[in-house]
Amino acid sequence: MTRISYRGALLGIASLVGLVLAGCPAEPEESGHGHAGLDNAGSDHAEHDHGGHDQPGRDHGHDHAKHGHPEDRGEHELTAVELQPYFHTVKIPAAVRLDPDRKATISAPIAGRILALDAPPHAAVRAGQRLALLELTDPDGRHLQMRAVQTRAELIAARTERNRMRQYLDKLDAGDTALAEERRRVTADLEVLQARVRSLDSGLSAILTSLKAAGLTASQLERLEQKGEVSTRIALTAPRLPGSPDLEVAARPVSVGGTVTPGERLFDLVALDRLLVVGEAFEADLAAVRRAAREELPVTLLLPGERRDVQDLRIRSIEGALDGEDRITHFFVWLPNQSRELRREGKQRYLDWEFRAGSRAQLLVPTGTAEPHFVLPSAAVVRDGERQWIFRKHGEHFERLAVTPETMDDRVAVLGADCGLEAGDEVVTQGALQVHLRLLRAVGGSGQAGGHHGHGHGQHH
Repeated sequence: MTRISYRGALLGIASLVGLVLAGCPAEPEESGHGHAGLDNAGSDHAEHDHGGHDQPGRDHGHDHAKHGHPEDRGEHELTAVELQPYFHTVKIPAAVRLDPDRKATISAPIAGRILALDAPPHAAVRAGQRLALLELTDPDGRHLQMRAVQTRAELIAARTERNRMRQYLDKLDAGDTALAEERRRVTADLEVLQARVRSLDSGLSAILTSLKAAGLTASQLERLEQKGEVSTRIALTAPRLPGSPDLEVAARPVSVGGTVTPGERLFDLVALDRLLVVGEAFEADLAAVRRAAREELPVTLLLPGERRDVQDLRIRSIEGALDGEDRITHFFVWLPNQSRELRREGKQRYLDWEFRAGSRAQLLVPTGTAEPHFVLPSAAVVRDGERQWIFRKHGEHFERLAVTPETMDDRVAVLGADCGLEAGDEVVTQGALQVHLRLLRAVGGSGQAGGHHGHGHGQHH
């Protein structure tokens, strides 16, 4: 049982008579101290951040020694409250999924044997980075290249003969009229040669296009076309998605030394820089979802397992049908995702992403227009019996203010503009329960300290 010193008793009497709400008790608070009928409406977790609400008035330097209690320094935090637009919302279940537009599958373009695999599962790769090296074993691929070499040689010969004939025709044109018959013959032969050149050129282009589809790189095709060099190996590289994000190797169901057939899956790649949140709206909530999508109202994502939220998202689209059994319509919200490098192993990089596909979540969808409210962390509100309190800094002390939140959950407490606060007031947003317990001890444990209005002005009147 906590001993109450003579000085503590005097403070208790002064608080009862003058309704003084002293900021700290006379003695340090015992660990695990409780009070019958006292319940903190929102536990004092340091991670309560309400999704990034600004806290410009947080007073880390508040000097508790002025109260004569230096041992209590740093037990609570203050926030200067401001009126801000707030939407009343409906909570809709959702799931975080991969964006289908941010996936890529790398398949074997042609039959071959795997000589090297450069990207292990879960590694991050960049666009153009080599993933695998294949040795061609498909005779059709080799045959196509040999056809390209032969067609190229014929094309070169046809172009050479065409150019020689053009030069000869130019000389005939400079002669007398006796050479008219020869000019007609050479002109006809030149037209035949030009048609052959066009045909061979088109045939070579078709072969090169087929080889490109078979996996030959641009440099390999260029060497084949310009020099007649045949390639026996094919390098597979990571594709380039819009924005050129890092890609993660989600799956790699092959191994070095194995053989592959055309179309066989080698790699599944995903870009995790943007995920897709899929909301499951019941028919009764569909009107709110439609309005939020049409007016581009801000939607908040809740991740209960991680005790955090993401604000200011927008609804991208709404499914056009209701599920036959559950009467559910899906709607979709893009979720930007950030990464940091987890580690490196040689040339391999591994990333850690802020959000993960597969997470269960909830979406807060606005149901009305935004109105001015005071939005506090739920830890700022303390429940004592049937009443709820917040603590406002008043000079060198705190005053206790009875409130009735319009909305409250384990994240935030939303107070109306007429709750008794004024813009700029400093309110205890972390440590409110400890402040309340110290007040109760100072007045001898009475739950009615501060009078009917819950104000402890005391000497400030």
